[in-house]
Amino acid sequence: MKKTLFVLIAALALGVMSCDRTIPHVDVVIISHGQMQFYNHATQKLTPYEAETDSVVNMAVDHNNHLYYTAAHGQDLALKCIDLSEANPQPQLCANWQLKLNQITDFMFGTGASGLVMDAKEENLYLNSYDFVDEDHIDAESFNMVSGQTNEMTNIEYNDVVYGSYVPLKGFYYEQPKFYYVTPEGKFCLNDKIDFATIFDENDLEDMFFSPDFISSDGKQIIYEANVEIGEGWGNYCLASSDGQHQSVLKDSDTWTLSPQWLEDGTLVYVGQEPRPEDDPTFEEEWNNTRRCIKIISPQGETSVLCSDAEEFVLNPVDKPLDPIKEKQVLLGGCDMAVFDDGKVTFYNSSNNTFIPFVAEDDYVVTGVFVDNSFYYTAAIGDELYLKRIYAADYLNYPELLTDWDLKLSDCVNDECEKVASMVGYPGFQEIGILHGVNPEYCSFKDYRFYDIYAKTQWDGWGDDGMLEKHLENEDLFNEIAMGLEEKGISAVLLEMNPSHQYIAFGDIKEWMDQDVVNIPGHGPLCFSSLDGKMQVTLDEIDVANMYNWGWLTDDTFVFSDREGIKTVSLDGTIKELSPGRWFVTGY
Repeated sequence: MKKTLFVLIAALALGVMSCDRTIPHVDVVIISHGQMQFYNHATQKLTPYEAETDSVVNMAVDHNNHLYYTAAHGQDLALKCIDLSEANPQPQLCANWQLKLNQITDFMFGTGASGLVMDAKEENLYLNSYDFVDEDHIDAESFNMVSGQTNEMTNIEYNDVVYGSYVPLKGFYYEQPKFYYVTPEGKFCLNDKIDFATIFDENDLEDMFFSPDFISSDGKQIIYEANVEIGEGWGNYCLASSDGQHQSVLKDSDTWTLSPQWLEDGTLVYVGQEPRPEDDPTFEEEWNNTRRCIKIISPQGETSVLCSDAEEFVLNPVDKPLDPIKEKQVLLGGCDMAVFDDGKVTFYNSSNNTFIPFVAEDDYVVTGVFVDNSFYYTAAIGDELYLKRIYAADYLNYPELLTDWDLKLSDCVNDECEKVASMVGYPGFQEIGILHGVNPEYCSFKDYRFYDIYAKTQWDGWGDDGMLEKHLENEDLFNEIAMGLEEKGISAVLLEMNPSHQYIAFGDIKEWMDQDVVNIPGHGPLCFSSLDGKMQVTLDEIDVANMYNWGWLTDDTFVFSDREGIKTVSLDGTIKELSPGRWFVTGY
């Protein structure tokens, strides 16, 4: 009995001991000389992972504690996975990559191998080759983590694989030489306390550009890149508090390496440089006197080396909820109208009668204009107005913040008169403008503010002068038509030629109003006419004085809005209701 009891106690003790044999929580995974090391931030302990005997070249971690990595055995590459939540995690083979080690290697990038990219929805992994098919295209492979299937991808866009589903951070723009972070609480400069002349050559300062990387989980700190245009760009990572009060440069970093990352307590992890020991066999005085290392900066600003001679690191995001991923925007290249309704934008494609909500924009949109393959629009952040842009020919239509209009929302919206300022910009002219300055007497706007198309130079204009006349592709033709109509007793306003340049839309004014005031077209019916005058349509039921705005769609349909909503009018006079919205802009 005593012997049995002793055996049971011993077994229980062993069971408890075996249950305790769990690896510490993993916050960071590091690759150093082909071996992975696990870092626990609470204990500040770095533990080598010894169960993998092959050389590890890249890795990625999902939100479920799964670490995926590529292991090299000679030139052969295998995708493996371990569950970091297990007591004794063992490598599991997911797939054999068809790409070879020498195909994914480019020692110009420091790490020697291309990265393992996980898409934002954590469904696919991508491994790309550095054997470029041409200047922009590569071969790659994908692995679907749900089905377990691999897929060879040939001749695809390099950036599509390298950046995966990367979504640019919102609220940043720069006006040389200042870089700003914009929130409803205000606009904050992030670099006005840094002397970049101590870092870059003075001749390069004019070509500096900035881009945000990550905001700390508490929203108080920002990492951004300061680059100069040498080759594809080179520079250093910079730190700033979100209110711009504290600014610094990570002088031992460079933007060719992996982006820095924040831990939950505000600790920063980044790839830095340190002197290479002279007794290192690879040491060379001029060409190899430094080595990459993983460093951390505590919330108190103290910097220490986490792991010397390391290639890369990844964070384990298991304790952070996965951000909701908005679906890819439908291709906007075929859209020829944007409708504005209570701060939201919906695009319309007249060729297939499709409405597409612009889901990537969260700020309040006031107005916009199509210019070439871009959609420029004015967004309100708090009471301040900013100029933004999206590329209509891109599936991932994420907004780019260009500049501050230096205007208030009240300058461009007149609630009393139900008026919203319009924007102007026409293909071939490097200018974007917006009406502003409410004229309460006439319920209109009296001034224009312009930026060049790169949003670098601002100037002011007046009324209908200048830009509004530039878009007339054949001003003499318009004048000739107007004079011809006047000879017939028709006082024409609202001269708009259709996209095929065969017809003209105009309003026949029956009662004169003050024509010196912008956007008051007068009172009278809407009319269509062919340029030779053989086809003429008068629509007495549509009064141009009641129109809020108007334009042509690319299918030669005229579109306008009144108090009832947006309507289309075909050349035969057929009227259809299109949308309950009121304000819109066409792409033509």
